[in-house]
Amino acid sequence: MFRRILITGAAGFVGGLVYRHFARDAANYQTFALDRSEDPSARVPEGMKLRFPPGGMFREDLAVSDRLEEVCQGIDVIVHLAAEPRLEAPEEAVARDNVTATTRLYEAASRAGVRKIILGSTIVVMAGYGCQEPFRSIQEGRRNRMPLLAR
Repeated sequence: MFRRILITGAAGFVGGLVYRHFARDAANYQTFALDRSEDPSARVPEGMKLRFPPGGMFREDLAVSDRLEEVCQGIDVIVHLAAEPRLEAPEEAVARDNVTATTRLYEAASRAGVRKIILGSTIVVMAGYGCQEPFRSIQEGRRNRMPLLAR
């Protein structure tokens, strides 16, 4: 089944990987990118930088854009990966980019009739849990020796 997919955060590391995956399968997907900038995130390695096709990239700031409903028109699936991933980011940036932006995207998608949104979270959600099991064992590569209740 042919689907129109919108990847938010497509200029980021994970968003770029997901965008590339769907864009390779043009027989099944028409893939669109959305990000504040076409310039790649600093976390994107040099050899992995994307060039978006004309008309396939929306430069929008999810937290303030008044075009979100228009962008979502005709989209079947949104893979939402846009977020503030830095653990040291100011609280205001995390609230703006992870909460306000997501809320606005969901509202616009609902009004536009998008039926499916796949949400990817950030490491910020797990901040502070790295020293607790099972996360500590996972980070240290000890999955086979994790506490029994964590398996």
